Order: sequence, then C-alpha cells, then structure tokens
Amino acid sequence: MTKKVWVIICVIGVILGILGYFGIQLPDKKKVRTFQNTETIIKLLKEGYEADPQLVNELKDKIQSLEKELEERSRITKDKRTEDALIAFKNGKYEKARTLFETLQKEEQGKLAKTAYNLGNVYFVELDFSKALKAYLDAVRLAPNNTSYLNEAGYTFHTLAQYDKAIEYYEKALKSDSRTFGEDHPNVATYWNNLGGAWKAKGEYDKAIEYYEKALKSDIKTFGEDHSKVATYRNNMGEAWIEKGGYDKAIEYLEKALKSDLKTIGEDHPDVAIRWSNLGSAWYAKGEYDKAIEYYEKSLSVCRVRLGNDHPHTKLVETSLSLAKKAKLDSK
Repeated sequence: MTKKVWVIICVIGVILGILGYFGIQLPDKKKVRTFQNTETIIKLLKEGYEADPQLVNELKDKIQSLEKELEERSRITKDKRTEDALIAFKNGKYEKARTLFETLQKEEQGKLAKTAYNLGNVYFVELDFSKALKAYLDAVRLAPNNTSYLNEAGYTFHTLAQYDKAIEYYEKALKSDSRTFGEDHPNVATYWNNLGGAWKAKGEYDKAIEYYEKALKSDIKTFGEDHSKVATYRNNMGEAWIEKGGYDKAIEYLEKALKSDLKTIGEDHPDVAIRWSNLGSAWYAKGEYDKAIEYYEKSLSVCRVRLGNDHPHTKLVETSLSLAKKAKLDSK
C-alpha cells in the first residue's frame, strides 16, 4: 500500500469513526455497511466508496430538525400519532416518525413539500439514502425555489456518489441564495463548501480548493477567525491539499483549524483529535515521521479518553501511529 493511499484511508477513517462517538445507530445491515474496523475502511476504499466529511454533522442536524418538527406538530395538532412518534424518536426509534410522515403524505395526496422534506430527513437518518433522495426531489418538485430542499437533494446525490447531480443542485441553491442574500451570507458559504466537497470527491482538487476558499473567506467575514465553521472549512481545505499532494499547504490550514479549536473547545474534544490525526497524516506523507508520531500520539490520547480503546477511530489512529513508527525505523 502506498503512502498516499494510507493517508487517504486515515482521513476517511477519521470521518467514519466519529459516527460511533455521537451514538448514531446504524439500521439493518442489509441496507447499509457498518464500519467496525480499519480493515473494513480499507475494503470500502478499494471498492471506491466515498465518505462525505459532513455526514455526521448532517445526521445530527436532521435528528435535531425532526425532533423540533415533531414537538411543534404535537403542540399544535394534539395528534396522538405525533406524540407517539416523538416519544419513540427521542429514544432513537425512527420507524414511527417515518410511518407518521408516510401516512401524512398519503392523506395530503403528496401535495405538501414540507411533509416530503421531513420524510426525506427520516429516511436519511435511517441511512436509506435512495428513498431520502426520492422524497427530497418530491419536495423540490413542489417547491422548486426552496434552497434548503435543493441543498438536501444535492447533498443526498453527493452521499450516493452522484457528484455531477450534486453539483447541479448545489449550484441552483447557490444561485438563488446569492441573489436573495448576497455573497457573504452563511447559507451561501455552506453551498460553496458543499460544492468544494463534491469537486474534491470527483478528484478535481483545484476546483474544490477554489470553492473552499470562497466559503472560508465569507465565514471569516461573518463569524470571525475562531468560529467552529471557520475551523471546519480550514480542515476541509487541509484535507483537499493532502489529497492534491500539497502537504505544506495542508499543514498550514490544519494548524490554523487546530489553533482555533483549541481556543474554543479545548484539547480534549473529538474535533481536536481529528485535527491532530489529519496533521499526523500530512507530516507522514511528507516523510517527517517524528512530527507525524507527535500528532498521532496527541490524537490517540484524546481518542482513548473520549471514545474508548475499542472504538474504530481509536484503532485507526493506533494503526497510523504504528506505521509512522515503523516508517521511522525503516528510514534509518
């Protein structure tokens, strides 16, 4: 296995490993693949699987959005079905919420975009991305100018590795909100970031970096240097530069993301572990094994405390650290 392939595996592994940290339960194994260990991640990479670096945050946002929607609907309608769905949903059981929105869609004869959108969110949380896409496209058909629906359709195309379609929908959302809010609005920065992710997944790293730079510049202007979104966009830039082979530029952006996160969330946060791990991968790719070992050890220390010794990401960082130590010995 080449050094660059291992670096990419490490970056993808970081993303996939965080699923467990947030307690996201994967559904029926017939529907999705579970990510139990480094060997599985390597196998997925060889099969061409593309992991979206925003997946975990997207799932968290959808769970929060659905819970708020169910709470509001329960308060307004006093519908027993909604109350039951809300209780089940808060316990991590999404089937009743899905059944509720499927029933509502039939009762409304498929005429309300919001119901289609909420149904798409449930399917997405259940990791049934094909059905989520169909529901989001229904929402777009019913409300073609709603940029949230356009963005979610784009993101789901992205998750399904249909990157050209993802770019098409992201561009539609970007064009609309740029016209409505101007280029320095957070929504616009989000679409630029999403476009960067889609172009990166296509292997078009210069295009990805172009869009990431726009997102980063906009959100620095809106939120300041030390906002969490700014740190995330810098991390995304760093990952793009790693895959492009520009390791010094990658390190520059990853160091800035790390510095910001250390200031805002502290050194024992899982996001900081990601920054340290990515920095380790960049230094490893440069052949600077002492620096790689330093960052992997810092990442591993946080992972063991926050995630546990048996967590997939902890195991991945342990493997990365072992490889860096071996590479150091072999280089002498």
